[in-house]
Amino acid sequence: MAKTTIQIDVDTREKLNEFKFSGETFNDLLLRLYESACERQLQDLLLSSNDSEPVDDAIEWVKKNG
Repeated sequence: MAKTTIQIDVDTREKLNEFKFSGETFNDLLLRLYESACERQLQDLLLSSNDSEPVDDAIEWVKKNG
């Protein structure tokens, strides 16, 4: 796969380095962080209370409306 270079501050590189496992490349780290962020975003979406009804309200609605 083609490679590219991204410029980041030395401080940012040092912070990212704290999350690397032994022998892990920065590419591997960034992919792992990306996958984790995607999973978290999905969890937040699924567990969001926006546009949702409490279960008791939904049950009551079904009882009234069949």
